[in-house]
Amino acid sequence: MREFNYKVIKDLGVISESGDCVKKVCLISFNDRNPKIDIRSWKGDQMCKGILLSHEEAAVLRDILQSLEL
Repeated sequence: MREFNYKVIKDLGVISESGDCVKKVCLISFNDRNPKIDIRSWKGDQMCKGILLSHEEAAVLRDILQSLEL
C-alpha cells in the first residue's frame, strides 16, 4: 500500500455528529500538495471515507446546492 501524509490546514466546520463519528469539512494538504476541500467522517484522529474537492469543484457543488430548494 502506498503511504501518504496529510496536514489539516483549517477545520472549516462540522456537518453532523453521531456517537464517536464526526462529519466535517476541512482544508487538507495531502503529500505536501496544494490544499483541497475535504468532506469526510472522522473517528477521533482516524480518517474515514470521504471526498476531496478542488476549489473549482467546490464552486460547482456550491452552485448545484444553491439551485436546490432545501
